[in-house]
Amino acid sequence: MSKHDEVFREEALEQLEIAEQALLSFERTFDLQHIEEAFRALHTFKGAAHIFSLKELGDFAHLIEYVLDGIRNKVIHNEPGITTKTLNYLDHLRKMMNESGQFTKTKKHKEILAEVNTIANHVIKTLQQNDQEKEEALLEAYIDQEDQENISTYYVALHPIEPINSESFHPIFNIFEELADKATLEIVAGKEESNEELISHWDLYISGQITKDDISAEFLFIEEEVTISIHKVANFNLFKELGFDELLKVLKKIPTEQKLEEITQYVSSLKDTFAPEDSKPTSDKKQKKASSLRVSTEKIDDLMNLVSELVTDQASLQLVASQSGNPHLEALAENINRHIQQLRDISFDMTLVPVERMTGKFHRMVRDCAVAMDKEVDFIVKGEQTELDKTFIETLSDPIMHMLRNCVDHGIETAEERTAQGKQAKGTIIFDAFYSGTKVQIDIIDDGKGLSISAIKNKAVEKGLISADATLTDQEVFQLIFVPGFSTAQNVTDVSGRGVGMDVVKKNIESIHGSIDIHSKEGQGTTFTIKVPLTLSIIDGLLVKADDTHFIVPLSMVHKCYEVPYASLANNVSKWITVDDEPHPFINVRKEMTLNNTAMPVNGMGINIQGRERSIILVVDEIIGNYQTVLKPISDYYKDQDFISGATILGDGSIALVLDINKLIEQEKLTNMLDEQ
Repeated sequence: MSKHDEVFREEALEQLEIAEQALLSFERTFDLQHIEEAFRALHTFKGAAHIFSLKELGDFAHLIEYVLDGIRNKVIHNEPGITTKTLNYLDHLRKMMNESGQFTKTKKHKEILAEVNTIANHVIKTLQQNDQEKEEALLEAYIDQEDQENISTYYVALHPIEPINSESFHPIFNIFEELADKATLEIVAGKEESNEELISHWDLYISGQITKDDISAEFLFIEEEVTISIHKVANFNLFKELGFDELLKVLKKIPTEQKLEEITQYVSSLKDTFAPEDSKPTSDKKQKKASSLRVSTEKIDDLMNLVSELVTDQASLQLVASQSGNPHLEALAENINRHIQQLRDISFDMTLVPVERMTGKFHRMVRDCAVAMDKEVDFIVKGEQTELDKTFIETLSDPIMHMLRNCVDHGIETAEERTAQGKQAKGTIIFDAFYSGTKVQIDIIDDGKGLSISAIKNKAVEKGLISADATLTDQEVFQLIFVPGFSTAQNVTDVSGRGVGMDVVKKNIESIHGSIDIHSKEGQGTTFTIKVPLTLSIIDGLLVKADDTHFIVPLSMVHKCYEVPYASLANNVSKWITVDDEPHPFINVRKEMTLNNTAMPVNGMGINIQGRERSIILVVDEIIGNYQTVLKPISDYYKDQDFISGATILGDGSIALVLDINKLIEQEKLTNMLDEQ
């Protein structure tokens, strides 16, 4: 696959995703703006396909545009299942991209093509009958008619990152042809002095019913290879003005940076002048594109590994500098620390993407499964902007898809069953992502029938996994679901029930050092809880000490610090203390962790920490200060200690444990105490 094919594929799939999500939003809200959004995405896809000479893809996308035309003009709004059909057409378009050219010769393709053609012809015929002029406006891509209103003229300076051979195939030449079909176009190529076959830049003069965004969109699929500066110079057709031909001859002979000034002066000399939008040769668009660069994930991973090592080495350097008493060395260490922190933040941001990258397809999958199972399901997504390592998102996508299918198939009851149980007819599935210490937690919650402990036990006994008299906790029973081949489904469906999947789900999650837990109550619903690290985590932490042990508290959760006498905690049965005239629950780290190797100081430090649902006061002996923390995995010895999410190496080589505050809050003792308040 050539680099141009890769660019087309990436951008084209993105446009199809936009169209799909817009259709799903339309199905929920019936807002025609979503149809407009889907239409724009398909239009961009079609234009790119034609630019890259992928005629069959472009033509099929154009047929789907007719379907969307019919919806937005209310020609086919009563067509049964039109949203479902259109989504299926988008799926088919993806298959056409992924399969070989032989795919278009299959019977399935011919059937779908005939179906879309029938709908498209119906839309065209109806629009023609209703309003011929309106039909012409809707089919502007096929009509070569110049309306003198809303004509604009643009000057475009186009510079490829590397010179392009004028004799070679390059998508940019197809783009010029596309522009020439839509507007009056004059192209002036600037050639290399050393080799006239190489083109170093182009000057484009464009006039027609076209906008700045339209021009920019034409170059969307090669934006990494060129810088482009677009300037609107007149709100009329300059090509029809006296003297413009002569001006073009002059412009060919002067440097690029002077061309805009010359055009501006010429336009100013005409009647009905229009003040140009841009007066600077370098536009924001050019600056934006020049700042964007595609980088392989392998290089970013290597960068993150090196930055992690730098952070650890910097901690050692800072310790040596502070012990040396040399002010120059201390100042140098402080400067290096600041630069490494900036480098860390930039590198860290490059690895993270919001989880909304994977939630889009979840909407479609839940919808399709619900339709297939004849169930009503409301899918709610929370925390879409929570960021996670790109690799982790790719790994989690399939496991979460499988769990959502199970929620629809096994969890959510039919509308009749739910009504009989006193529930709302429509079931609810919630996807909730949020930060939990140095990890990201994803909860998948349904309000369905829940898991039957007795049914799971009976199936486990039947398969010989446990003995009939085995005594298991609820959690141990739920973990049986992850045994390969285990399933309690009575019927095998197209959605699930074959006993294949949950073991793979757990294996994939654990492959990225994550974990999965299940909480369920029969008749009320099930919650799957997935926890994964942010990345090869580097976090800002607050380094504290209790007894002779160091701990790291995520700095983003720290609100305020207080001095707390340990004597006030000694006989505190309620486990609440008052700070700033407000009562707060507290955790005494010394007591909770059973740390008694050194004498307890008179006063400790109380750290007001904002947890996910409530705040607490964490009491420690000493606050040492801010610390850049490179999170390291902990051994299996601590795997059951949820409140410890990792460890880090301090400058002197000792270890500090990273606390998961939300898990500390969830400890049974504290939770029971809070519930009683």
